[in-house]
Amino acid sequence: MLAHAPVRLFRLCAPALSAAPLRLLLLLALLAAMCAAPQAHAAFAGKNGVVVHEGTESNRGSLYLRESTGNLVARLQVGGRPRDPAFSPQGRRIAFARAGNLWTVYDRGSGLRSATTGPEGDGDPAFSGQGDALVFTRGPRGARDLYRVAIDGTRLQRLTYRAADDYEPAWSASGAIAFVRDTAAGDGDLWVMGPDSSSSAVRVTEGDFDDRSPSWSPDGRLLAFTRRENGRRELRIVGVEDGEVAPLRVRNERNGKPLDGVSDPVWSPDGRRVVFSAGLRGRTRLYVVKASGGKARTISLARAGAQAPDWQTVSQEPVVAAVGDIACPPIDPGYGGGEGIVDRCRQRHTSELAANMDLAGVLMLGDLQYPDGNLAAFQQSFEPTWGRMKDLMFPVPGNHEYRVPGAAGYFDYFNGPGRPTGQAGSRDAGYYSFDLGSWHVVALNSQCAHPPRRPTATGCAAGSPQEQWLRADLAANPAACTLAVWHHPLFSSGIQQPSEPMRPIWRALHEAGADVILNGHDHAYERFAPQSPEGVADPATGLRQFISGAGGYSHQELFVPEANSEARNAQDFGVLRLVMREGGYDWQFVTEHGAVADSGNAACH
Repeated sequence: MLAHAPVRLFRLCAPALSAAPLRLLLLLALLAAMCAAPQAHAAFAGKNGVVVHEGTESNRGSLYLRESTGNLVARLQVGGRPRDPAFSPQGRRIAFARAGNLWTVYDRGSGLRSATTGPEGDGDPAFSGQGDALVFTRGPRGARDLYRVAIDGTRLQRLTYRAADDYEPAWSASGAIAFVRDTAAGDGDLWVMGPDSSSSAVRVTEGDFDDRSPSWSPDGRLLAFTRRENGRRELRIVGVEDGEVAPLRVRNERNGKPLDGVSDPVWSPDGRRVVFSAGLRGRTRLYVVKASGGKARTISLARAGAQAPDWQTVSQEPVVAAVGDIACPPIDPGYGGGEGIVDRCRQRHTSELAANMDLAGVLMLGDLQYPDGNLAAFQQSFEPTWGRMKDLMFPVPGNHEYRVPGAAGYFDYFNGPGRPTGQAGSRDAGYYSFDLGSWHVVALNSQCAHPPRRPTATGCAAGSPQEQWLRADLAANPAACTLAVWHHPLFSSGIQQPSEPMRPIWRALHEAGADVILNGHDHAYERFAPQSPEGVADPATGLRQFISGAGGYSHQELFVPEANSEARNAQDFGVLRLVMREGGYDWQFVTEHGAVADSGNAACH
């Protein structure tokens, strides 16, 4: 029963290791890796989103997104013949194989970028639990091995070195990689290993069967897979605690007959259902069935040849990046062909940092394109760098956007030329609100705090249209956690003067019990302790303000720290990374080189 032992110990971890029998000592390397990883959350768990899959029409360069009801949502035009799509943990990015290499694309079809290059023949990508790396297979069929690579194509690492054929990896949030290893007879068994090559792989299933397509359940306790037995391929589940294999019996909802020719089972993020493919080659359909088995409902047509599904997670703990004061124009002396110089024009480097994170959104804190936010500059500098994540962005304007009358270039870029409203809100206001996970977010226009170019429609004073809108919006959205974003900070230790006109906005947020404010304007990073609108420390009901204006344009000097200032950095370019948990948040200021210069966590009010 050696194959059952590692899965039984996944949840027991270190406290149980001292009591492990001698025959389990070979598993210690794997268990150490498993126990070091976070166990509190299910693997890729959350609300159910759409299903992505390939099909016979994929040779036209498309991946398909459809609801679990069967409604086709979108075709993502990615070129070539895409195969093996897999969602990231946040559900906003899809990895896939094409022409022997790996690629990623956002779920709206933008931001296509390669993760591997070369003639080796890469396939079967699966995201890590942090969404920053892929595990995949490389090599010709019959001689494949497992590799891992960072999303940006760096840090390539070979994981297996056996003569056997290793393929179809599945990576759980707790760090375990399940995969198929062929026996000498050509049948597949399921194995599990840790997240790197130092972890010993252990067998989970064995016998005179052919096991394939392992898929972790969201809680990490089960693996769904397919088994060929007595000439039929059917669904199976192996228990993570006891290692027992049980059938997942499915039958066609239309005629009640058992389904065979099944492949590629994948759990829904809520763990209640399984989507899989079944049917004759070239005429396969996708089916959805309860995790306990029963009648399977088809969600695709036979002519679509749908296969290799994966189920999107709508994350309950969104991860976002927040940044402002970003891009130089090409005419800037420090532009350097887009590479910048050591202390200026680092927009490409900070965008690479954010693009390698698995993000549910990007909060853009103003002054996104220097010197004046005109549309041509946006298209020449911002677009090829940060613009790759445009579909994830929630922008607010800064004072440099308004150097073009009415911030026309900014609104043209985000909303579309001449369009009155869109991604950046309405042109005559520039403020809006939305929800991310359990959080409510208000995006505000602080240009009223910059008197030389103050527009008339976006005042900040008590009783102004924006302040009245904010109070009404907060009253209508009484979330447990509330975040506000705008450009000009009320409190700052930097070169910019405090933006006194924003105090009424602070007061409205404070009275409504909001939690966090994010600003730019100062070209630096700064974190404040929770405080009142008057700058008095208020750990019980105060708002915590962050300044994240180190997006790449330049640095500005920090002076004597303001009251309640807890952390400051004017030396590094980088972004603020926030995990928006239910009831709280985690933060990190991550530099362009990947170092964490400040971090912490707090609860909401």
